[in-house]
Amino acid sequence: EAIIPMVRSRLAAVDLSDISRSRLMELLYRVQTGERLRLEGSSLLSALASLNPQSHRDAAERIFELATSQDQQLIDELSNDLDPLVRELSVVKLQEIGALQEGERLTRLLGDRSPSVRTAVLRQISEKPAAKSVEALVAYISQEKDEDLLVYAAKTLGQLKQMPIAEETLVGLLGNDSWRVRAAALD
Repeated sequence: EAIIPMVRSRLAAVDLSDISRSRLMELLYRVQTGERLRLEGSSLLSALASLNPQSHRDAAERIFELATSQDQQLIDELSNDLDPLVRELSVVKLQEIGALQEGERLTRLLGDRSPSVRTAVLRQISEKPAAKSVEALVAYISQEKDEDLLVYAAKTLGQLKQMPIAEETLVGLLGNDSWRVRAAALD
């Protein structure tokens, strides 16, 4: 684990060749991978480090099929990937291993720059709503501007309306300019 900051520091260098960048990414992925996946998915980790976007995406999809809670550190790493599809898939896997709604992870993913990633987070929360996600949802709703995502978030929060802060937030959404958001808050 002590090697991770060193690898990240080296990756930040602008003078890296593509081969060096790919090898450093592979090292970063290997260090963060559980033992079983590291042994069984060695070639996948190499492909994941590929600078070819399709190879990277294909490897990520396969890794998410094989990953377990032992690979949470790698899944977290991929939740910060440059490819929004990889980040979206990581959300699903984090929920599957029971780690999506832990700590600051949920807040960070709800703040993702890609609407598809934010939608994936809301979808996962709505499938298994948990009281511990209410504060992150409330904060998210106060910042989100996308009407479709606000509707989805209101419906998700509606599943947790037994909590006072959730109910207060839903009442606040009744003043939203969008009739769709208001309707979702009423449901």
